[in-house]
Amino acid sequence: MTSATWITLETVLLVGLGKEALEWIVLEHAPLPPLVQVLLGMVVVTGTLGGLLVVAERRLRRGMGRTHRKVQRRYRVPAFVMHLVVLLAIFVAYAAFWNRETGALDAILDALQGGWSKLLARYG
Repeated sequence: MTSATWITLETVLLVGLGKEALEWIVLEHAPLPPLVQVLLGMVVVTGTLGGLLVVAERRLRRGMGRTHRKVQRRYRVPAFVMHLVVLLAIFVAYAAFWNRETGALDAILDALQGGWSKLLARYG
């Protein structure tokens, strides 16, 4: 391995450790509603891993661009709407990942069963 590879590996490990520490603070010690904890957890991940995104973005941009064009041609959906759907799916994935700690996925499923008014009454 080259020096640059080792530095990259160390950086990833340090970023991961920082991410885990911040997630622990948000999820274990923040007296916040579950959905807010999930949103803050997503912010932590975005902040700590944002630098790594720069590296991956170059490789993914070409493939994702082709996928977006194909979907937009077939369904005529604006890119903004597609991104909102993807972000919502990511939010639900995070809620599922942290459900044991936050109960956020359970809250989402309860809200879907009982309607949005139940979610707003509980967390609004």
